[in-house]
Amino acid sequence: MQDIQTRLYHRLNWRIMSWIIVIYLMDSIDRTNLGFARAHISQDVGLTAAQFGFAAGVFFIGLVLFEIPVSLLASKVGAPKTFARIMVLWGVTSAATGFIHDRQSFYILRFLLGVFEAGFAPTCTYYLARWYPAERMSGVIFWHQLSLPLAGIMIGPVSGWLLTHFDQVGGLAGWRWMFVMEGLPSVLLGFIIVFVLPSTPQEAKWLSSQERTVIEGWSVRKNVRHGTFSAVVRDPAIYMLSLGFFALMAGMYMLNFWMPSLIPTIVWSDSRGTHRVKNVIHRMQTIL
Repeated sequence: MQDIQTRLYHRLNWRIMSWIIVIYLMDSIDRTNLGFARAHISQDVGLTAAQFGFAAGVFFIGLVLFEIPVSLLASKVGAPKTFARIMVLWGVTSAATGFIHDRQSFYILRFLLGVFEAGFAPTCTYYLARWYPAERMSGVIFWHQLSLPLAGIMIGPVSGWLLTHFDQVGGLAGWRWMFVMEGLPSVLLGFIIVFVLPSTPQEAKWLSSQERTVIEGWSVRKNVRHGTFSAVVRDPAIYMLSLGFFALMAGMYMLNFWMPSLIPTIVWSDSRGTHRVKNVIHRMQTIL
């Protein structure tokens, strides 16, 4: 039995976890690439620091408003279809940011990006919990959350290269190309993901009947603390955890949105130093 479970873990890691890491990676890139374009957008569109900050923050208004409804709907629609819809819509919206010409359109697209990305992270956790046993979930969450610092390591060189090498190609500024070329892969992946991720173990043709039985046994949760949504809302621990997570995210996104434009004014006169310093920070996040 132990051998069967070991082989099953490896198969799930390859068939399920690898795709979740990839789509989480794309989500992280489309969320955080804004910081690299801040100076360029502000100059071309005519934004003050306060207006740029509002545009960065309005994303989270849309996210908060729709996070819970979309997450609850995912259990009925199915996680792969939810992933596909979210990725196509957020990819199109992110790419469309490359064509803004005033702050109103910038605000609208940032808000819509938050709306369309709502429910993504909770759906990932819900989906993985249907495939892995409870005692493995901490490690499972670690691996798909690892895509956050990995995205930070990747996005610096990629965004910097797009900003410099695609500037004025076809008459478009480099930052416009950056949003387009970093947004469209999410659209493509959204169309692919619905065909490669099964909604349930019963739909996975690559599983044997014995392996499906094992996974079904894992899905029977014991000592469940929250049996209903109302139980979650009444639990004080949820609010304490939310407060801690809020503090973590506030610091992280502050760095993502503002650090790329602040570093050159302090230590470097070009963008290469910005990408190097930010990559070092994301590597430290990965290690920690």
